[in-house]
Amino acid sequence: MILKYAGTAKTQEQIGERTLEWENTNMLLKEDWQYYMETSLTAKSLPKGTTSIGRFAFARSGLKSITLPEGMTTIEYAAFYHCDALEEVVIPNTVSELPAMMFADCFNVKAVIPSSIKKLGNGWTNGKSGVIPKHLIFEGLPPVN
Repeated sequence: MILKYAGTAKTQEQIGERTLEWENTNMLLKEDWQYYMETSLTAKSLPKGTTSIGRFAFARSGLKSITLPEGMTTIEYAAFYHCDALEEVVIPNTVSELPAMMFADCFNVKAVIPSSIKKLGNGWTNGKSGVIPKHLIFEGLPPVN
């Protein structure tokens, strides 16, 4: 799943030529790969109450910036894989783990890694190239896996 949202929601979103629409009284769910290769998506601010981002959710999209809301707890495998344009990610203190391949092949990403992060998944930054982004700042000591 890409997003889990607690609350009443009826939402319609235009991404490129696609219109996404959903309605649910308790939880909003989107599938993995939801924004995969959506090059027209450049910025995203997830709604308050979003608790999870799914596998490859924004992979290979045109995303340049994203704000993850307080209360988010789960980011799944390769959520931002190969987002070549990604420059800024705001990660809340409610996230405790960064998954494998999260920022793989995101060479320009800037993010402050909150001290709440206790575990880093394998290859969470470097991907195939082996290059680690220069602009990741840890609030505390980097977690040892």
